Amino acid sequence: GGLTVSEAMTAGRPMVLVGTVPGNESINEAFVVRGCAGISAKAHEVGAAVSSLRVLVPGMSRSAKQLVQHHAAENVLAHAIRLAKRVGNRP
Repeated sequence: GGLTVSEAMTAGRPMVLVGTVPGNESINEAFVVRGCAGISAKAHEVGAAVSSLRVLVPGMSRSAKQLVQHHAAENVLAHAIRLAKRVGNRP
């Protein structure tokens, strides 16, 4: 899920994502893979995937840390307040 992805990226840990559930988890998986912070694998490919990560870990760790959205909670709150003010000004 999203919290696990956030924690792993903040720690700079590449991920092997297996069996993601359609919906938000698939979106998280695409974000991680596109951002070079992890790879997607089928259950029967996990051993080979983990083995292949040994040479990729340093670069993927840097990528994971770069994807972290610092101060995300504050940014979301500020955006929500701006929206609420805009809605509050409607007749």
